[in-house]
Amino acid sequence: MTDIKKPENFEYPRYCDYFCKFASFSGKEIVGDCRKELAVWCKLYEKYNNKNSACIGLKENKSDQ
Repeated sequence: MTDIKKPENFEYPRYCDYFCKFASFSGKEIVGDCRKELAVWCKLYEKYNNKNSACIGLKENKSDQ
């Protein structure tokens, strides 16, 4: 995982979108011209998530329990 640190008491958003502080645009070569509509790059988990899908952080935390 990257050296980006999750802030203490950080609350993951319910859905993945560009309001999240860890969200970034994917490269055009990954999903084409509609990249802002399809996929969100999560800088914290270093992976793609479908836009408006459940947050990766919420999914990861559920699997840890």
